[in-house]
Amino acid sequence: MLRIFLKQHRSYIIVYVLNFILISYLVFVTGAAIDDRLISYAGLLSFVLLVLFLVWRFWQMRPLYEELSKSVMQLEDMKVNLPKKDAVTAQFVQYMDQQYKVGREALLEAEANNEQWRLLIINWVHHMRSPINGLRLALENKREGAYYELLLECDQLDQQLDTILNLARVSSIASDLVIEELDLNDVLKTAINNHKRQFIYKQITPAFKSITDAYVYSDRKWLTFIIEQLLRNALKFSRMNSVMTCTVTRTDGAISLIITDQGVGIPASDLPRVFELYFTGYNGRHNKSSTGIGLYLVKQVATELNIKVCIESEEQVGTQITLTFPQ
Repeated sequence: MLRIFLKQHRSYIIVYVLNFILISYLVFVTGAAIDDRLISYAGLLSFVLLVLFLVWRFWQMRPLYEELSKSVMQLEDMKVNLPKKDAVTAQFVQYMDQQYKVGREALLEAEANNEQWRLLIINWVHHMRSPINGLRLALENKREGAYYELLLECDQLDQQLDTILNLARVSSIASDLVIEELDLNDVLKTAINNHKRQFIYKQITPAFKSITDAYVYSDRKWLTFIIEQLLRNALKFSRMNSVMTCTVTRTDGAISLIITDQGVGIPASDLPRVFELYFTGYNGRHNKSSTGIGLYLVKQVATELNIKVCIESEEQVGTQITLTFPQ
């Protein structure tokens, strides 16, 4: 503790010694008629004043030195013990507060991200069990039509893997975008064709309505991902033997894609939260394949592509999702 104090005030002591030497030298050189006892007295008095100053300073700063001498320092204890009247110390305390807040916020954000990933892995592993169990049952029973069910379960596995990969990529999507002019009709037809087995299995008829000139500027890979994710959601909650309508329209110069299903619908209380990560809502709690990730990714990717997403739903009637592209 004393060593820290002496290091901090070493400059004071050096200046005092140099100042005394300089004065003594000037007196000697000029030959001023000053009594030696007076010079000694002045030197002793100034030395006593220096010692008293250092003692007062040490007593004032002692709490700080005690904290600095500890192997582990607590920030709050330091703030309490620091001298309040010292301007430099007060500025230092303010600086520490700012740095502490910044560090604390960064730590909380990192902890929240880690918790999100932990929940994601738990949910993902849980939902991967369903298609695996389906594959096992189909192989064990060897019943008629098992081959087709195997293909469906493989599709589901592929989709789950695709979801987890895109969730990992979404934070850096901006560096992965390649914006080009796309025919929205072609992208939509490709997405529907990629899910034809699911349409056939649930006996859902895809109805396609579109304008002829439906060109938009977007990223092909990520736009396809958005549309496919919306189709999966619609297929998941649609009734057997129903119709899913995909409509491409132009309103006030802006092109929109509207996907309408005849499913169970979304409760009005759940609508404001459907784009939140891990939110499954009432329907999700009754559907084991719901992860609460799909619509979150849709919203995040759509925001990066400057696409407006709007969702409307009525229970036991169906859900309608509209993608509006920038002009």
